[in-house]
Amino acid sequence: MEARERRLVRRSIGVAVAAALLAALVPATAGAVAVRRISVSDASVIETDAGTRALGFRVAYSGKGVAGITVDYATSSVTATAGLDYTDVAGTAALPSGGCKCRTIVVDVVGDLDVELTETIEIDLSNPVKATIKDGVGVGTIVDNDTPSISVADVSLTEGNAGATPASFTVALSSASPIPVEVAYATNDVSATGGVDYTASAGTLVFAPGDTSSTVDVTVAGDTDHEVDEQVTFALSTPLNAVLADDAATLTIIDDDRIPTALTLRVARGATRATARGILESVEAASQVHVTLQRYRNGRYRTVASKLILVTKLADRDADTLPDAIYKAGFRSLRAGRYRMTAAFAGSIDLMPCSKSVRFRL
Repeated sequence: MEARERRLVRRSIGVAVAAALLAALVPATAGAVAVRRISVSDASVIETDAGTRALGFRVAYSGKGVAGITVDYATSSVTATAGLDYTDVAGTAALPSGGCKCRTIVVDVVGDLDVELTETIEIDLSNPVKATIKDGVGVGTIVDNDTPSISVADVSLTEGNAGATPASFTVALSSASPIPVEVAYATNDVSATGGVDYTASAGTLVFAPGDTSSTVDVTVAGDTDHEVDEQVTFALSTPLNAVLADDAATLTIIDDDRIPTALTLRVARGATRATARGILESVEAASQVHVTLQRYRNGRYRTVASKLILVTKLADRDADTLPDAIYKAGFRSLRAGRYRMTAAFAGSIDLMPCSKSVRFRL
């Protein structure tokens, strides 16, 4: 009897110990799994004009490293279009037990020349092994690199004798945008005077989605005053959803109340010299002619020398009631080659500018 009781006691103790060991083991294993928590990062990339660029999501876990940790992943579209803006990926990531305990999931982003909004995709984690998921969604941002540029062209306008005439500045986008584009503009005096020669203007120009050009009118006042040509700057600033390729243009107000002028030009040549002679009409006593000599080298004409010549011998040689004058400029020690001689009169308050060119060989 005593031996049987002792066997029963030993059996009871063995069962109790085994139960205690099992109870201790199961919570420890579950707790270890709970400590290892997997997360995926957000990512962003600027697209290219062609080819592909990698968008990398980092998948990592915290806690003690062990072998055999895996997690499934798959990308999905949010605003980007799979197959057009990026290539979908899916699979299983095996995470190492040492080092960074991480893997990078690469998504190919497709480059293009389209102007687009910033686009997004998602990567989702699921089915973890030997770990749990802490952050299972990563957001991928694709930043467009095709921001349109804004430019503005120069304008010239003959002022007229009275009234007001609009000078139209054309402001252009390099490509249409899917979102509104804005740019501020303002006129500034150069040699023209706001409120006298033209009406100053300032404001904000808005391009609706799809638009590529717009115009801004600046009113020019006509008069009968003898003036030199005058200029106004049209400046752009503070673009929104675009960049500035050309931030300023010039309005040239051409005076039509000055007396027209004309130049004649004749070139006398020697072996190593060239002399420009001619007549300027109409003319004033202080008028000067700028004579420039250029030689053709390496595909273009390059300036060799220039002289500013005061005209002489004012007279009405052709009986047209307009005074004319003679100018002369000589250049020596020249080499053989192709040349271009240009004579130019810059004009004055009463006289229009003019120029004349002649090409020759030595």
